[in-house]
Amino acid sequence: GSNVAAFYNTTGGWHWGANLIAHSGVTFSNETGAANKLTDYEYGDFTPVVKGSSSTGTCSYSKQVGKYTKVGNVCTVWITLNFTSGDGSGYMRVGSLPFTPENTSNLHAAGSVMKENITHGTSLSWQNAYITPNNTDLNFYSSYNNSTFAAQDYEAAGELIITITYRTA
Repeated sequence: GSNVAAFYNTTGGWHWGANLIAHSGVTFSNETGAANKLTDYEYGDFTPVVKGSSSTGTCSYSKQVGKYTKVGNVCTVWITLNFTSGDGSGYMRVGSLPFTPENTSNLHAAGSVMKENITHGTSLSWQNAYITPNNTDLNFYSSYNNSTFAAQDYEAAGELIITITYRTA
């Protein structure tokens, strides 16, 4: 029939039937516009770092793992950090994300974070990882019952487990 479910190679790319892959990306159905093509897929490792907002500082790590998957312009990262001897200052951040977030005004991304042995304000809860446009640092914010967001102060030691998905530049 006309719905062939087999891949074959021709000069310039792999194809599924007549329209799954058009030389410069994956397309579905009869979509041919550039905005409808999947032209990028990758995954890999990166090295996240704990840093301060006022003074970056350095840390020692017993766990320092960063993984990512990027499909088109959407990137998901998974981070595990266990750190000691930090000497940064200001608010806590995690830097060195693998891709710069899209630079669109007011387009932010929030993700999940678990933390251990990191002080959390007594009146605060619901901590999230947070990315601002065009900035490769994760921030951490909390809030509680109709309060404003509060940034996480820098900590010299602790463990962070983070997942966040964001649009890339």
